[in-house]
Amino acid sequence: MKQFAFLARRGLGWCAMALGLAALVGCGGGGDAEPSVTPPQAPTITSQPASQAVPDGAAATLTVAAGGDVPLSYVWRRNGSTIAGATNSRYTTPALALADSGASYTVVVSNAAGSVTSTAATITVTPVAPSISQPPQAASALAGQTAQFSVVAAGSAPLAYQWLRDGVDIAGANGATYTTPALAVADNGALFSVRVSNAAGFVVSNGVALTVLAPLAWAPAQLLESGDTPVEVREEGIDDEGRVTVAFIKTEAARATLYATRGTPGPAGTAPVWSAPVIVDNVPGLSGTALNTEGLRVAVAPSGNAAVLFTRRAPCTATTYRTSGTCTYRYVARYLADGTGWEAPVLAGDAPGATTASDVTLLINDAGDIAFIGTGWVRAGTGTFSERQGTWRRARGAAGFTAQHMVEATLRLPTARLGLDRDGHMLLVAEAAQNATVDIAAYRGDVVSGFGAQAVLDQLSNDAGLVAMAVGRNGHQAVVWTQNSGVQSRYFAATSEANGAWQVVDIAALATTLDKRALAMSDTGTATFHDIYRSKVWRRAAGAAWSPEISLPAEAATPGNDWDCALARDGDLLCTMTGGFNQRARWSSYDATNNIVVKREANAAPADYVLGVDTINRSVGYSFPLLAPNGIGFMSLRNGYDVLPSPALPAGQSRSVSNLWGVFLK
Repeated sequence: MKQFAFLARRGLGWCAMALGLAALVGCGGGGDAEPSVTPPQAPTITSQPASQAVPDGAAATLTVAAGGDVPLSYVWRRNGSTIAGATNSRYTTPALALADSGASYTVVVSNAAGSVTSTAATITVTPVAPSISQPPQAASALAGQTAQFSVVAAGSAPLAYQWLRDGVDIAGANGATYTTPALAVADNGALFSVRVSNAAGFVVSNGVALTVLAPLAWAPAQLLESGDTPVEVREEGIDDEGRVTVAFIKTEAARATLYATRGTPGPAGTAPVWSAPVIVDNVPGLSGTALNTEGLRVAVAPSGNAAVLFTRRAPCTATTYRTSGTCTYRYVARYLADGTGWEAPVLAGDAPGATTASDVTLLINDAGDIAFIGTGWVRAGTGTFSERQGTWRRARGAAGFTAQHMVEATLRLPTARLGLDRDGHMLLVAEAAQNATVDIAAYRGDVVSGFGAQAVLDQLSNDAGLVAMAVGRNGHQAVVWTQNSGVQSRYFAATSEANGAWQVVDIAALATTLDKRALAMSDTGTATFHDIYRSKVWRRAAGAAWSPEISLPAEAATPGNDWDCALARDGDLLCTMTGGFNQRARWSSYDATNNIVVKREANAAPADYVLGVDTINRSVGYSFPLLAPNGIGFMSLRNGYDVLPSPALPAGQSRSVSNLWGVFLK
């Protein structure tokens, strides 16, 4: 026991006492030095959290470094209050606002031996100057309407807004959205911007233009032709400036005579100007032959060149579709807008049947080239013939027309469509019953050489139905058809740039079979396809993809399939409804460029007379509307009125002879 006491006094402890003297070395003894015992180590902070500044809306990250026996635990505090879940050596705050500026953050570090609290770190939140994420956009409106501008901005609240017109503050315009007062035409071109500010500064958006258009309205109708003999038929066309060529037939002195007149709309607020009617069917040697009133077509080029196709009945010859009796001959008179004026008619050829112009599509381009499609004939034996679809073409410098009949007898003739660009390139598209299905067949050519080989555009084995085609002034081409994809009927389109490769795509599901659809091609190659009955539209810029289905604004919607519509080359739409009994004249115009809709309902006077004619008490012959890319529209009226009805004279003044009237929308 004295030995154990000695060992204990030497600091060897119970190890040596239990193991005996032989284990002194193993117990760490063996010398005369006293062994040391390390006490538990309480936490110490070796790196304090740092004060910092962060912008409004940003988060701050605080860190601490500590020593001491592990494990160490951390509890972060804000302004002395524990932050739930903040139990790591690193703490990231939520996004901070200006109200958080000056908050004090500490952290308590603990272990089994004790705890220590860091020095306080102060977070300063600095305001963020305004920035504009969605700037104002240019706006368009009609005179008398309002326009709205809006902005989306970011930055420290509160944000203050001040709208400016032409750089001058607008009193009371202090919201993120600004609605103008009712506008006048004098407001056109004004620039609107917005200044957004807060405690950190301000930013001013770029100015955007306001377009204010004079309200579209039908000018007072003008009497173009009257007299003791009636105007029997008329056809018309419009150029890019809104100038109109109207051809009409009157029977005078036992002879049907073809006249043409040209109208210029003039600036808003001025009356249109019309030329005196001139006779255009003065064919040498045929003055006594019969002019067919059904066989009349008019075409007008963007530049103002015009062509009129008419038919006359005259004795057959050995080279006509019938070698005896009376045959039908087609003639075309051309008007050149370069000052040449009307040229003498040129014989295009004969055609089977007495009234064959109903299936004719007539075209003229800026150069004066002419092309048309219609029913022709091919000799079968010595005395019979078979009808065959054909095309006739005449370059400006050519003396006469050249005919080309389609080789494919499978073409469905009523579906054939023809297009012509400014350089004389042509596109013919038709349905063709071949290979056990109906295909969309296309033929390319020009007015000098004619058409080449057939190209089949559709790529499915089901029957296809041609809907529309368009050839742009500069050679862009587009074709739309319907076809069952194997799941449902859909719209398909083929497009090309200047006779290039065809690009075929699926546009959309076909929701209706009503035939109120139209396709247009602009000078820049933007194709616009309207499903007019449903007020849906698809667009494709040159080289781009077709847009998803666009629904026109509700006020652009037409109420049914009874509307007659015109689609301008730039995609604008004009629809008129001049229907039968108990339906007043009404119209709707959609300006695609400015996204403006003008609609006039016929619920009360003076809307009853919006086209100058009351259709309740008098049967009136309206034409289909025409629309130029500049927004000018036109319609002709054939009726027995010498004085048109008006609110002051609702019955008008009429007689039994049909007069010709013209009315411009501008």
